[in-house]
Amino acid sequence: MTKHLFALVLIAFTFSSFAQTPEIIINELMYNPIAAMGDPQGGIEYLELYNNESTSVNLNGYYFNGIDFTFGNVSIPAGGFILLSNDSAAFQLRYGMTAREYGGFIQNMGETILLLDNTGATVDSVPYENDDPWPITPNGMGPSMNLCSPFADNAAEFSWQRSNVYTGIKIDGIEIFGTPGALETCHTGPVISFVTTEDEFYESAGMSEVYLSIDNNNPSSTGVFATAKGLGANIPNDVNTANQNLTFFGNSTTLLALPFEVIDDTMVESTERFMFSLSGPSNNALITTDSIVISIIDNDGPVDKNIILTGVWEAAMGFGGGTNGVELYTRAAINDLSEYGLGSATNGGGSDGIEYTFPEVPWPANSRIYVTNDSADFHDFFGFAADFVTGGGFGGFAFNGNDAIELFEIGTVIDLFGIIDVDGTGEAWEYSDGWAYRMDTTGPDCDVFVPGNWTYSGINVFDNAPTNADANPPYPIGTYEYLGAVGSAMAVTAADVSNNGDGTDLEVSYNKATKESAISEYRIIIVKSPDAASFDLAAAQAVTDYFTVSPTGSNIMTTLSASSKDKDGDLITDAVAYKAFVLSVADGVNASTDALSPESNEVTLDNMVAIEEYQNNTLPLIYAYSNSVRVKNHNRDIYKVSIYNVIGEQVYSVSDLSGDQTVDLNHLQSGIYFVKFEQYENSVTRKVRFSGN
Repeated sequence: MTKHLFALVLIAFTFSSFAQTPEIIINELMYNPIAAMGDPQGGIEYLELYNNESTSVNLNGYYFNGIDFTFGNVSIPAGGFILLSNDSAAFQLRYGMTAREYGGFIQNMGETILLLDNTGATVDSVPYENDDPWPITPNGMGPSMNLCSPFADNAAEFSWQRSNVYTGIKIDGIEIFGTPGALETCHTGPVISFVTTEDEFYESAGMSEVYLSIDNNNPSSTGVFATAKGLGANIPNDVNTANQNLTFFGNSTTLLALPFEVIDDTMVESTERFMFSLSGPSNNALITTDSIVISIIDNDGPVDKNIILTGVWEAAMGFGGGTNGVELYTRAAINDLSEYGLGSATNGGGSDGIEYTFPEVPWPANSRIYVTNDSADFHDFFGFAADFVTGGGFGGFAFNGNDAIELFEIGTVIDLFGIIDVDGTGEAWEYSDGWAYRMDTTGPDCDVFVPGNWTYSGINVFDNAPTNADANPPYPIGTYEYLGAVGSAMAVTAADVSNNGDGTDLEVSYNKATKESAISEYRIIIVKSPDAASFDLAAAQAVTDYFTVSPTGSNIMTTLSASSKDKDGDLITDAVAYKAFVLSVADGVNASTDALSPESNEVTLDNMVAIEEYQNNTLPLIYAYSNSVRVKNHNRDIYKVSIYNVIGEQVYSVSDLSGDQTVDLNHLQSGIYFVKFEQYENSVTRKVRFSGN
């Protein structure tokens, strides 16, 4: 009996061994990357697979749960790697390697990434989290997260560590660590690093701090020595600091503050700098980012207040993450955005000063700036990429719906939402799981909160709303107008005034708009009548074929040119029914929003079918149309026009012409007619053919 049992166990073990899933391992994750300005994906994520087998493995039909990617007929060699990214082109540019592109995002808040084979069996899984006991700094602080050994259990948090290999890439002062396409051995002791290699503070900052991070800590305390050195800034006249011994407590994952005091003065100065450097770690610690350069920006010059705080929101999105952020509006071009910064007053605790400083980039006038704490959640919620991402995994500019928000320029508050020394909970301006938005043409309000300059959603309007469009009411993103709209032209009239069969036949008149001093130009837009009912401001702003008229301070009457086209790019011609619109184009200085006039009357240019024309020094020029005869009485000396049919019966007569005359023939049948023009000295008769209606 014992022998039989052993045989069954051996058979089962042998079968299990042959059916074992190949060891294709998720070996490295860059799940919350630093996002460069303008990055449409909110940062370049990547995931690395490693073949821990001794033979090549075909991945045809393998797929992921967590990101959207299925492999085709591709093999990964023994000991080889395959890289995947949310943006393969950007990955190639940054790292110089090829990566396959997946859909979606690796969640910043943590999730379980599954690799499954073509039968649906799990090949590998990583249930990572973005907080202790998993490595801390891969959560938005620059490093990727690496598996310490391909033989380790990658479902266990202690098998992973931050990458300690500097890629040579730096984004907004933050060094990027990672080893895409290579294995990395973990350090056995703690890893210490400055959070960033550069930071800046305004002269008004007073007591301030920069931060150190620690990963892979153990029960023992870890010490490190920080040395201060002036780089133009004088110690202690510009900054009060000294060399310092710093200590992380055992098992701590909390950021460690390195304090200093910025000295405020009244002198206008250029930017001054100093630095801290780290050395002498204890407890077998490794130092990666070992120095930081700190800039002190003078705040004694004037402020322009060219950025306005226009909106704030807090959207939990129905799960553990979510997007908090602010919307800003630039009322003039910004040469250096780094002169501006943001801060929050947490729970009514008063100003915390500048917590986020923008990078040193220009920004155009009359445009928006979107700042968020989470790039992926912002994209999911609003459907486009934010301009700047703050905070990440190390705090920074972070706030809730009961916190006031401050906007700074060279250290001075230039706009404000909320009351900095009041907890907003239960206040009329609370925006927990909701939003607040500035009223048009208001702001900036400097350091005074003006509640009447804002509209409020109320709290909890984002509950169970996966996107902004699902909220009731949704956040009115990008709708603030600083200057308001110009007026629209009125009493638009279109008339047929000539007979050339082109735009010169069309005369458009209108009454000037209000706020004309804020109008850069009028655009006369000709629209085919059937399209007029659906023609709106957005459609008018997209039209490229229009007739331009400069504002004159008076009402306008103008004739179009022979090359004029309608909104569809078709030449204006006869026998087509048109209506005219006038677009008032704002100059962007005194007004920011265009305005569209009401539609004109309908006009159809006459379809000239003249058989015969006649003109001399004393006799008129006549035109025959399908439904009329027009007499050009240039010298005003024709006193009578008569029309006769072919048997000599008079069918029409008019006397005492004062100028041009149009003779309506709608009541006549088709056929040949004779038109007689009589002057006081002589007369002439001409034959015309009328084709009828």
